[in-house]
Amino acid sequence: MNNPIEIKRLLYTNFLTLFLASVLYSPCIFAHKEITPYNLPDRAITRLGKGIVKEIEFAADGTRFAAATSIGIWLIDPISYQPITLLRKHNHIVKHISFSSEGNLLASSGKDNTVHLWNAKTGEHIQQYGPSPPIINITFNTDGNILAIVDHSGKVRLLDIDSGMDKDIHQDQAVVTTPIWSIAINRNSLTIAFGQADNTISVIDTYLKKQTRILQGHSKLPHLAAYSPNSNLLASAGMDSTIRLWNTDIGELNHTLILNNEAVTALSFSPDGKILSSGSYTGNISLYDTHLRKLRYIYPIHQNGVTHIALSPDMRTGASAGRDNTIRIWEVFSGNQIHTFDDYFGEFHCFTSSDDGKTIITAGNDRNICFWNSDTGTIQNKFKKNRMNYVFDIAITPDEKTIVTANSANVICLWDVDTGIEKKVIRGHDDYVLCVDISADGKTIVSGSKDKTIRIWYAETGENFRVLTGHDESVSSIAYSPDGKTVVSGSTDKTARLWNAETGDQLQVLNGHDGNVSSVAYSPDGKTVATIDNTPNIYFWDVETGEQKKIISGHERRINSLAYRPDGKTIVTGSSNGNVTLYDVNTGLVQQTFEGHKGMVNFVAFVSDGKTVVSTANDGIVYLWNTASTPPN
Repeated sequence: MNNPIEIKRLLYTNFLTLFLASVLYSPCIFAHKEITPYNLPDRAITRLGKGIVKEIEFAADGTRFAAATSIGIWLIDPISYQPITLLRKHNHIVKHISFSSEGNLLASSGKDNTVHLWNAKTGEHIQQYGPSPPIINITFNTDGNILAIVDHSGKVRLLDIDSGMDKDIHQDQAVVTTPIWSIAINRNSLTIAFGQADNTISVIDTYLKKQTRILQGHSKLPHLAAYSPNSNLLASAGMDSTIRLWNTDIGELNHTLILNNEAVTALSFSPDGKILSSGSYTGNISLYDTHLRKLRYIYPIHQNGVTHIALSPDMRTGASAGRDNTIRIWEVFSGNQIHTFDDYFGEFHCFTSSDDGKTIITAGNDRNICFWNSDTGTIQNKFKKNRMNYVFDIAITPDEKTIVTANSANVICLWDVDTGIEKKVIRGHDDYVLCVDISADGKTIVSGSKDKTIRIWYAETGENFRVLTGHDESVSSIAYSPDGKTVVSGSTDKTARLWNAETGDQLQVLNGHDGNVSSVAYSPDGKTVATIDNTPNIYFWDVETGEQKKIISGHERRINSLAYRPDGKTIVTGSSNGNVTLYDVNTGLVQQTFEGHKGMVNFVAFVSDGKTVVSTANDGIVYLWNTASTPPN
């Protein structure tokens, strides 16, 4: 072909074909287009974290990886590791998922006791079933046309996917006793194995509607179980530090693996059934050859306990979730880690923020401190302190150079914001330090403890110069007045108390609460203290006289946290039903309610400009909410 015009036309055609192919079929481009903005709740600006992982699974065709979490189901591209979409139909935590054998359907069940069916390729919602009694497992059969649904009583529903009709099979309670400690479903025969409190495993034939085997061998509870995908081989892990392999057709024990007192926290077969993987509380993952019946590999994957494992259909990669709040991808036959998701898959305990609200600082169950960009929802920096104890409360000094944490080692820790170096450890309390606050001038720190005392410290030296006593139970909340001259404390003795921060004298006892005082806050002018007591009530007290000024009651459920807006006209609360609510302080009327959390809201705060509210709940999410009167476009 020598014609220049034809050559140019051919080059152009090839270029256009390649360009369109890259746009239409690139996983990364498709992913970014589909996930924005991750199905944020109404009026939410940013979401920090991806939720707490409850289950993970690869699609049989290898094109999808799914993670069931406390906020929904993340569909992830297993090649680019990019989220494709977040599936949100459940009203509560998603606990179980199952791909059909062809990988085109995904079923999910949640704490809302419903089952949802999804198109696994597009993320389109197909159907909802239920609600029903609490569900403990779901599994597609090999053909993908029946979904087995097992509830907490041992009752089994076999749902026909084509017709949407189901059949109830009631198990004899003499056969399946509650509580059920573990469960595994055979995809081929829909035989179900139940781990029982008497340390046995009952094997039930769902079609014959009867128990076929009782497996005896564990000396302690069989708390985990898994069926091989293509045979009658059952693996069970017990609290006796053993893994046992059973032939459930004949009820015979094939092999026992002794684990040297290492507790098993996750159990899963490979898609071909040749490898059994187990996770431990130390973060190790072990791979066993089920034919040779021997240990093949032990990989140190996580920094903390492993919670879930799944192996890819091609057997090249494994995925695991751990208590270090990560999902990791690793090579099956080398243990080399290929990818660690930068997202946060775990629970937040508390947070604080920079004065401009652009950085949110969190502490969670991974025992690390994370710095988040509040605009992008991404982690900017992390203090990887693997030995850090449980952090109950966190604060930042006014110059934003130091982080102060209260933790379960009975100490207060000071961390350099720039370097992450632990600058100082302050000791003096005899039990857990539950709460901390910093004076407005940054010179002193006040702390409350389970030892019933309040202590005031010099921030520079860590010297304890005041011990305030008077509470009869744990001090659960503490706050400095805006001028730093007084302190208010809340306790599980159902009182709040006002103290002179300079002399340590008790000024007032605020009686009249119906429950434990879990959160306290000064109004910006320092004249009023607001308290809550794990009821739907908000109490307002006169600082000078200690008299109760009024009570606002608006929540349907108990309130767990509160904070004033900087102008003092509005107060924000977080409740056990997952709602974040703004009240007019003068009238007591509800101004706004933000719905989106799928768990109890533990902490709330205003950013200094008063336009944004930050909240976290036990669903493993921090939300930033726009409180402007006109909803954002």
